[in-house]
Amino acid sequence: MKNKNTFIILSILCFMLFSLNAVETGFSSYFGTYGLTDYENSNTEYSAFFQWGANIYYKDTSGIDDALGYKLELDVDPLLKYRLKSEIKFSHPFYSISFGPVFGLINQSKTLVKPGFSGNLRTEAPGWGFIDIGGELVPFRSSLLKEDYSTYSGFYSIGFYLKRDHILCYFTQKNDLYSEINGNDESSASRTSYMFYTDYYEKNSILKIQSKLGYEKQDLILAGETSIEIKNILMGLRFDFSINGSTVYLGLDNRLYPVSSGSLELKDVPGYLFTFSTGFILYK
Repeated sequence: MKNKNTFIILSILCFMLFSLNAVETGFSSYFGTYGLTDYENSNTEYSAFFQWGANIYYKDTSGIDDALGYKLELDVDPLLKYRLKSEIKFSHPFYSISFGPVFGLINQSKTLVKPGFSGNLRTEAPGWGFIDIGGELVPFRSSLLKEDYSTYSGFYSIGFYLKRDHILCYFTQKNDLYSEINGNDESSASRTSYMFYTDYYEKNSILKIQSKLGYEKQDLILAGETSIEIKNILMGLRFDFSINGSTVYLGLDNRLYPVSSGSLELKDVPGYLFTFSTGFILYK
């Protein structure tokens, strides 16, 4: 089963990497020491581990109308696991609407592909600010099944230009949830964040800097209502470099002052919680 899973994922990655004639193609990856997805069901013992995630996507226009485009994306997340997403997007100077199917991939042995849906609405006053709200859901098929899972991810953002064409500030609140049924046992893992971002950039400059500061929480609820939870302050920096029509970026998130609760003791939390990210975007 493991070899089959690897083959499916590599096939999708190759398909997307060969689509380099799209208007925009991007790849990102990250790794770090922060997460609650590595645990023993029997004793809920937490241990530090190397966690990673990745995302690859491409965007293109419909060929009929430049305002109508589409996107295909493969996302691997330590909490939400493997998802393949596609969307159709209509763009206007003052708003944009996108929607499309989402598929959970090989996240359980008995469910290779699981369908869901996503949607996003963004309104914008060019040069002044924006409001953005969206989410995706892969629901349970039936409460009677003995093995099933569900994923949910939702967010909203409110932003404004502190200095037009130079400094953009915005607040984002995001919730991620993964729930699973195995026999008579049900478990769930969630991640909640409240972040304030500031983007600094100059026209015709190759450098863009993004800073973020906020609060983040992860929790895990196992069968029998045993819980593990960790909370922390998050500070991060990201540097984007624009070179020959492409963008390369590096980022580092630092998690400070961790607080644990439930069956997780603070001494079991790694002394330094971080996530390092890198990626690129190619423009046609």
